[in-house]
Amino acid sequence: MKTIKNLTAEEIRKSILQLAIQGKLVKQDPSDEPASELVKRIYAEKQKLIREGKIKKDKNESFIFKGDDNCYYEKVGKEIKNINDEIPFEIPENWTFFKLESLTAPVGNKKNQILAKEILQEGKYPVITQGQNLIEGYTNYENKLIAVNSDEPVLMFGDHTRNIKIIDFPFVIGADGTKFFKPILINAKYLFFVLSFISSNLKNRGYERHYSLLKNELIPLPPLSEQCRIVNKIENFNNLLKQYAILEQKLSLLESSFEEKLKASILQYAIEGKLVKQNPEDEPASVLLERIKSEKEKLIKEGKIKRDKNESFIYQSDDKNYYDNQDNLIDVPLEIPDNWLWCYLPTIASFSLGKTPERNNDKYWNNGAIPWVSISDLYDKKTINSSKEKVSVSAIIDVFKNIIVSKGTLLMSFKLTIGKTSILGMDAVHNEAIISIVPYYDKNYFIRDYLLNFLSILCQFIEQTSAIKGNTLNKEKLKRMLIPLPPECQIYKINDTLKRLFSFIES
Repeated sequence: MKTIKNLTAEEIRKSILQLAIQGKLVKQDPSDEPASELVKRIYAEKQKLIREGKIKKDKNESFIFKGDDNCYYEKVGKEIKNINDEIPFEIPENWTFFKLESLTAPVGNKKNQILAKEILQEGKYPVITQGQNLIEGYTNYENKLIAVNSDEPVLMFGDHTRNIKIIDFPFVIGADGTKFFKPILINAKYLFFVLSFISSNLKNRGYERHYSLLKNELIPLPPLSEQCRIVNKIENFNNLLKQYAILEQKLSLLESSFEEKLKASILQYAIEGKLVKQNPEDEPASVLLERIKSEKEKLIKEGKIKRDKNESFIYQSDDKNYYDNQDNLIDVPLEIPDNWLWCYLPTIASFSLGKTPERNNDKYWNNGAIPWVSISDLYDKKTINSSKEKVSVSAIIDVFKNIIVSKGTLLMSFKLTIGKTSILGMDAVHNEAIISIVPYYDKNYFIRDYLLNFLSILCQFIEQTSAIKGNTLNKEKLKRMLIPLPPECQIYKINDTLKRLFSFIES
């Protein structure tokens, strides 16, 4: 069961309306004239309107009353039937039930209606449709105007949308699907609130008509004085609910961003070496870096990767500052522990840009067999198990030169959405807005998973230190992406701690 603490503003509003129509919102006053007397006056007023030719006589008019046996009956024409089993809930003794058409008069017709295409953005007279907005647009057709004043408002029911509106100004009917009616001797606002609740609970028939359902609903009718008290109480609540809804919206925005912001804070903490305890006895990151360089040389000798004669690298001098191989001072973005190192991305991993086969070449896209990953397929820090598009074997041969990115490879976007990372859950290829990253030394994917978490932050460091054209990093900037490298044992600890923390946050 929900408590008041986790009810939405709309749920609270519906609860208030439900209490109102059951006679539980305001205190009952025994001195109030019973609703049955009000109904008599309403029927007398209807007869007067019929005699004046303002409304037509309904041969099947419904009249609901309570018999001496305390049961409810409905009289339609000469037929009377017991409807006690149809009564939706108990109401106070001096209330009664009625059906909508019994106590209201229809308003407007096709002569007051304009087509949807005739609705203007500006004009003299407001146009009312069954849409969400009170006023849909405007028109200048004065001859179609329905005269309404604030003392005698009319109500509208959207036959398709089930929307209820109360209108207290002159208007023109826009398009089809609207039912307009004026309450007879009933507080219009009370009827508006009641119908708002009832219509929201009608069976949703999609774009089918709903008025046939509404007109057969049993509507509770209190004494007129109580109707006024109910309206005042609801309006007071509505003012509070408006403020509640604003706070609810702010809270929703906060909750939707909280997980992301919390994770970002944890990642920032981790990349500064503050997430796991530092142990002076851990072998330093320099030992890991030597393992990486050794494995890289092995891959070069085996012909699996090519040596970059122009590769840049950085080193830490005795003064604890970092320099590149041209002896230029490197401005590192943050402080890291003493046994960590800064290095460039290509020092620890190779990266490759993707391609997009020629779009108008059918042989590359027809009979697609190989997943082709674009940025829209990337789920940040998740595994990609499918792609929206596939390319043919011909594209793999001609465009990708028979090179397919292996399952388990780290992908990162560096255009449009910079720094979004994912793991390939399948063999695939990708477009030119994505790079595939393969660490040289990576038993159990420990460096891959480390980079998966931190590349988004490291891309921000590039943005802070150099201008980016549009939303794009280029190949040269990627080559100079600074990576903080912890000792090997600490990388495992960081990965494991992040996995546990993020799992807890997500659950």
